[in-house]
Amino acid sequence: MSAVIVGPLSFSPTYILLALAFLAAVLVGGLMGRVSGVPVVGKLIDILVITVFSARLGFVLIYFDHYRDNLFDIINIRDGGFHLVSGIFGFGLVCAWKLRRYPRDRRVLGGALAVGLVVWLGGMGLFRVLEAQSLGLPALALRQLDDTPVLLSEIVGSKPVAINLWATWCPPCIREMPVLLEAQQRHPEIMFLFVNQGEQAATIMEFLERQQLELENVLLDPHTILGRETGHRSLPVTLFYTADGRMVDTHLGELSSATLAYRLQRLATKPLP
Repeated sequence: MSAVIVGPLSFSPTYILLALAFLAAVLVGGLMGRVSGVPVVGKLIDILVITVFSARLGFVLIYFDHYRDNLFDIINIRDGGFHLVSGIFGFGLVCAWKLRRYPRDRRVLGGALAVGLVVWLGGMGLFRVLEAQSLGLPALALRQLDDTPVLLSEIVGSKPVAINLWATWCPPCIREMPVLLEAQQRHPEIMFLFVNQGEQAATIMEFLERQQLELENVLLDPHTILGRETGHRSLPVTLFYTADGRMVDTHLGELSSATLAYRLQRLATKPLP
């Protein structure tokens, strides 16, 4: 399960779980606080904000070279750049401070946090189980720009693979193309595939010429089969597979240079079973 589908939209399970865990903590904290007369919802919001800030700060510090040329991108959290360990560290610190600073709130705040953690950890455990059972690289017949049919498995070979699902009408797809092109040139050890969803070859070639993009491995998926089989209806999406064809990561939405570097690093170090 690499995405949660709601109508035509796809959402990362990680963000869905975070929202559910926070909602559970707020509900429990609100109910317990009403009974005991101890409001803690404001403190839970503080904890969430500091946790997210810590996760973002840690990610930016680790991949600062990718933000150096455009510091505005640091606050553009739409790229999904968050560092889990940094977030956990920030969460632990702020929780410890809140519980020490407000002894009267400890029972209610501690109960709310415990419920939120149970939802988060239980959801992540379930997600990992479903992820381990997910299908590998789909056995699809796609088409090259010259209309030659080709099997996806034949193109991939024995390299790790990054598959970008895109379309010429999609502004985030266009914005991330230079980032993907640079990565394709910089990482010959990884196979990059650009699988267009639902468009004709003439439209794609005109777009590539207009944008002056010299992409390799551009493929056509005129019936958007790959998007449907991998559970994605919105664009852009980038799928990451190990050399043996197992999906190990997914990025929904526009990739920044930093988030792509993070995903490729995870892909390169992912152990085989």
